[in-house]
Amino acid sequence: MKDKLNLICILGTFIGIVLSRIIDKHYGDNGKITIVGSIIVIIALSILYLIIKKNYLSAIVIFAILLPLIIGFIGMYLNSLYLVIGSIASIFIIAPIMIKLIPKYMNNKKQ
Repeated sequence: MKDKLNLICILGTFIGIVLSRIIDKHYGDNGKITIVGSIIVIIALSILYLIIKKNYLSAIVIFAILLPLIIGFIGMYLNSLYLVIGSIASIFIIAPIMIKLIPKYMNNKKQ
C-alpha cells in the first residue's frame, strides 16, 4: 500500500509539473495565477460539497488549512508582497492550532 501511495504521489507531481510548463508556455506569468485560481475553485466546490453533506466541522478544518493558500493567491493576483508574506505567516499560526485540534476531532469521531 505504501509503495502504491508513493507511486501516486510521484505521478501526481510529474503530471503537475508537465501541466504547469504547458500552461506557462501558452499564458506566460499569468498561467500560474490561472492554475492556482483553478485549484481554489476546485477546493471551494469540495468545501461546498462537505457543507451539503452536513459535515460542517470537516469543512471548517479544510477551510482553515487552506486559508493561507487563498490569501497567497490574492497576493499573487494583486502583486502584493504584504499579502504573500501574510499568507506565509498565517501558515505558522494555523498549523500548530490544527495539529492540536485534528487529533481531538479524530478521537471524538472514533467514539
